[in-house]
Formats: sequence, structure tokens, C-alpha cells
Amino acid sequence: MKVRVILKGKHPRKVDDFYLKRDGLGLVQSEVAFSVGFPILMTSEESLESLRKELPEDVRDTIGMKNFRANLVIRGCSKPYEEDEFGIINIGGARFHCDAPCGRCVFINHDPESKDPRSTKHEPLKTLMRIRRNYPHIYKFNPFFGIYLIPLLNEGSIEVGQAIQIISRTEKTEVKEDNN
Repeated sequence: MKVRVILKGKHPRKVDDFYLKRDGLGLVQSEVAFSVGFPILMTSEESLESLRKELPEDVRDTIGMKNFRANLVIRGCSKPYEEDEFGIINIGGARFHCDAPCGRCVFINHDPESKDPRSTKHEPLKTLMRIRRNYPHIYKFNPFFGIYLIPLLNEGSIEVGQAIQIISRTEKTEVKEDNN
């Protein structure tokens, strides 16, 4: 797998301690700039391609990785949404805990450049609601796309094109299809 780094945000803030108290993993205090609680959001090109195949044809070409505001984009997964299964990963000597799936909201329907809503027939959220509602009883309106990472070690350097070493995996989050 290869890495593509995307940087955003000018004014970082500390990650809330709530997100750092995880099973004695020794998570490192980090800063976030444009996310709710996690410093890094990772998605894969394979997941985006799978989603795009499910989208209506007339909006398929308008949806890209920028809609999802990830700052790490990987390529080379053996299947779509494989990143959901990662536990601990290493990239360039930097080690990360793949903590939680990213529940998506209506902002992924907005134009990533202008931030204005566009006439995409409520896509890609509508399609994600159909194919990626992992826990509808908890996250009724938030389908998942991408995984949040928290640094375990304050060392290493991530560069474009580096390989990802998967140290451990977790159980895959069960996806439930809902036809409502």
C-alpha cells in the first residue's frame, strides 16, 4: 500500500483526553486542526472506487476523495474498506492505532472547493446510507467512510509513497444494509 498525505487546517488544538484513554495503548497527545476529535483520518482509494460504482451514473464523476477530507489516503488494499480492519499500523516509523470509523454527515455532499451544497441528489451520503450503515441503532444517520488514527509513537516521518505495515487487525465492523 502507498500513502498520499493531505494537509489542512491552520489553527491546531489538542485532542480531547476522552479519545486518548484507550485500553492502555499509550496514545500520544496530538493536535487536531479540522476534525472533531482525532488527529488523522485515513481512507483508501479502493473504498472510494467501490463507493463510486454504487453511485448514480449522473453524479459518479463529481464525487472524489476531497469530499471526504481525509489527510491520509492509501492505495493497494486487497479489497474496499479493508482499512476498517486495521488495528495498529506503521508508516515510516510512525505507529498509529486505528481507533474508530468515521461517521459521515451531509457535508460530504458539499462541493469540496467552495463548501457550497450542490445538486448531487444528496450524494454520496444517500448511497453510503444504503451500503455503509454499520450500526444503525447507534449511528442512525451517520454511515461510515474512513478510519480515525491516533499516534502511538512520536517518531518517524510519513512521506508520499511509503508502504504501510499492518501490525495488527481488528474484527471487521459488520455492515448492515438498510433499505429505508
